[in-house]
Amino acid sequence: MPPSPETARTPAAGYEHPARVRLVSAALLLVSLFVLWLAAPRFAAGVATAPHGDTVANADRPGSGAPGDGALARAIAGHRKALSWRSDPGTTGGLGKLYLIEAQRSFAAGDAETGRGLLRESVLYGRASLAAAPLQPYVWTRLVQAEVGDGAPADEAARHLSMAMETAPWEPALAVAQLGLAFMLWDQFDPATQASFGQHVRYAARFYPGALARQTRQHRAQDQVLRALEDDPDLLRRFSLAYSRL
Repeated sequence: MPPSPETARTPAAGYEHPARVRLVSAALLLVSLFVLWLAAPRFAAGVATAPHGDTVANADRPGSGAPGDGALARAIAGHRKALSWRSDPGTTGGLGKLYLIEAQRSFAAGDAETGRGLLRESVLYGRASLAAAPLQPYVWTRLVQAEVGDGAPADEAARHLSMAMETAPWEPALAVAQLGLAFMLWDQFDPATQASFGQHVRYAARFYPGALARQTRQHRAQDQVLRALEDDPDLLRRFSLAYSRL
């Protein structure tokens, strides 16, 4: 018996109209292309910086050894290429670090003119990174190092060092470096801020007495250190012993 006209016009179960299938497929393709378009800069930036991860991580780490010939230059080129694909505060801060280390190497080699130019680049990228993501104590600290080396106003460098301390009050890897900078900028701080640095002196005396002793002698900060340690005989003894060995 032939089907009725109504039955003939009713689609079978599971049937999809070809036009609807094509529309859904086109929509899925567009979504996929959009996702790829969004992901491409991130992927390209990652490819540009990935080979230089160890150089960035270890460039200024004590005992890690200096990067091989050209390693810093290649890392700088990779980070600049990554930023051409995607602006990222981590990449920008890493570039500021690389320029700072390269500047220090130039000064050590007697090329002060190149060193000053590299310091300015370090300041530029450090500030850009912090403008996008302020809670970066390592970037704040390196920015102050570059600013002090480049002759920035002392009050400005002191404000930035205060930011470094506020964003990481008890960061072990930064304690000694921040104290060295604080000793250089000491007159820029009010008594309350100086007292907060006293806490860092006690921390460094407990865990890094040798490094604290070296910073103290280099910056002639004996008065500040002894004042911070005068109420703790054990820490004073540790510091005095380390200082006597210099």
